[in-house]
Amino acid sequence: DTCFKMFAKLKGQAKHRLKEYAPLKFRFDITVQKLQGIPSLHKEVQFAWVRGPKAQFTKPAPVKEGVAEINQSLVQVATLYRAQDGTCDKKEYSFKAQVVQKSKAGKGIDKVTTFAKCELDLAPYASMQN
Repeated sequence: DTCFKMFAKLKGQAKHRLKEYAPLKFRFDITVQKLQGIPSLHKEVQFAWVRGPKAQFTKPAPVKEGVAEINQSLVQVATLYRAQDGTCDKKEYSFKAQVVQKSKAGKGIDKVTTFAKCELDLAPYASMQN
């Protein structure tokens, strides 16, 4: 499985270098309004938007009755490769709900644990229009 992923990545890089695909920069904006259905044992959570080393996080929000009101915007800039037929390569991101545990000293974050995660391909949402 790891070997297959490595060769698939190399094939994709080769196609991009051969100019079969045009690189295009896109800005993706999301607004995280709230997280619902949070187990009652969690007191504070954050939302993470991740692709490889690129990560954006909301500020930690308190959980009340299984809901965390977040109301924060996050931004990621990504290069998508568009083929001559107009289709784009996949650009998958992880969206994570994470528990935040404060350090014992009360300053900073000691530990972050992911309790919910999904993957989403953002390529279909990229548009050449404003």
